[in-house]
Amino acid sequence: HSDLGHYIKGAKVNGRMVSLDYKFKSGDVVEILKTNKASKPKQHWLEFVKTRHAKNSIEKFLRDDADKK
Repeated sequence: HSDLGHYIKGAKVNGRMVSLDYKFKSGDVVEILKTNKASKPKQHWLEFVKTRHAKNSIEKFLRDDADKK
């Protein structure tokens, strides 16, 4: 599901809308809200993503996007 991040519109935890940097608690029920239109990763996402893979993917996208301009 590596492309899922391109289509996230938001997230609900336990039925309530939360920000993408929300910290989960044990037992939380998460619903990912998708859109049909892809969007670009944002620079500030690097402040809260946890895995090296996620950081590398975002950084690569941002570099490639900057090179296109």
